[in-house]
Amino acid sequence: MKKIVPFNNVLEMDTDVCEITAISLEHEFKAEEDTISGVFFITGEYKITDGQIEKDKFNFELPFDIALGCNYNLDTLVVDIDDFRYELIDRNKLKINIDLYIDGEVIEHPLKVEENISEEDKLENNNMLDDREEVFKEEPEVNEKIEVVDKLTDDLEDNMKDIDINIDNINMNENQNDNKEENNQEINLFNGFNEEEKYVTYRVYRVTDGDTIDKIIEKYNVTKEELAKYNDISDIKTGDKLIIPAND
Repeated sequence: MKKIVPFNNVLEMDTDVCEITAISLEHEFKAEEDTISGVFFITGEYKITDGQIEKDKFNFELPFDIALGCNYNLDTLVVDIDDFRYELIDRNKLKINIDLYIDGEVIEHPLKVEENISEEDKLENNNMLDDREEVFKEEPEVNEKIEVVDKLTDDLEDNMKDIDINIDNINMNENQNDNKEENNQEINLFNGFNEEEKYVTYRVYRVTDGDTIDKIIEKYNVTKEELAKYNDISDIKTGDKLIIPAND
């Protein structure tokens, strides 16, 4: 970021001066991230009268401090003299004008970005954050219930969807190995079935809108008593799952 910093001053000579015959300007400085401090060294020669052969010398030191207003990368900072002008006034005063050239990479401060946000935008953002906090406060219990219901539904569907189990192939021999015992334990779901019943398979049916017990038993050719052996049909609702026995 380039900038020109002007300096103006009037230096008083020790005596009246007829002519400035030579003048030079040097400087040294010390820079921090947002400030520069240093000294201008002004030296030269002058004559008191026109006929003077020998020349007198003069020198001045002018300290300066500059607040940059932003942070500069010191590795890229350049400070130099851009322009230097002088004028002899009232025979004993030296008026000087110095333009200091400053350039370098500016380090953006993260907080400065926020300063560009209008108060209206800040208020809107704060209201949005407040609304989100209220939602987060209310949602956890609801989310937990939904997750439990979804898990139970998924587990039930995974275990019972479109399953045809051939009960005649279930071997209940007590001398089976451990792996077969585990399989039998999984089938203990049907231990409540009457052994005298001759159902070979069963299906899982999900109740839909408009379903009644009469429609279901008519569709699958079963009696209400047979359906009641495997399900609680006193109060069925849409989405309930019914085990439907199928006659051989």
